Amino acid sequence: MSSLCYRPYGPEDAQAVKAIMDEAFHIHRYVTAPRLMNSVLEVYLRDYLLKSSYARVALKDRQVVGVLLGRVAGQPLLPGAFGNRMRSWAHRARLALLGFGHYRSLRHYLAFERVFEILRSRTCVPLENEIVAFAVSSSARGLGAGRTLYNSYLEQLRRHRQTGYYLYTDELCTYGFYVKHGMTETAGYDMPVRLDDRPQTLGVYLYTGTVD
Repeated sequence: MSSLCYRPYGPEDAQAVKAIMDEAFHIHRYVTAPRLMNSVLEVYLRDYLLKSSYARVALKDRQVVGVLLGRVAGQPLLPGAFGNRMRSWAHRARLALLGFGHYRSLRHYLAFERVFEILRSRTCVPLENEIVAFAVSSSARGLGAGRTLYNSYLEQLRRHRQTGYYLYTDELCTYGFYVKHGMTETAGYDMPVRLDDRPQTLGVYLYTGTVD
């Protein structure tokens, strides 16, 4: 049986992490044009790195199979902000130039930040420490990678005397993991989206938890 190991995220992990996020968050179902996918994934990853102060990956046979990006209140954001910001801007510009024919799909996909603000307005729970992005490859599910990454983040919160944390998710993701680990759905929103080039409604949720 292959063993797992863990280390901080590094720039060399970007390609593997983008593939894991695409698989876990179904990004290819929002943006069906292959020529736009890498730019969308770049924007997704770089914007999340810019929000994070904590980043850790799981490896199986030296391949990255899981990632958790998070923010811990009072801690400095990850290094490399300038490079990540420049990459995000460059790929946003590329999407603006090449994505006109897919505007409706992109508009719905990029509207998640607006929906997150709506969810924030629906709760009076303090929202400081965020699990920004958390995903495990299907090739490593059931091996404990997700549990270890999750518990490592909670340990980081304990170390800095933080008591609460939150995350956003939707009905396409495996949010049962969060329920199993004691998190609670605090707010929800039915978001109109285009999946597989068809209009649909997607449940988007805010979950909160407390550090033991």
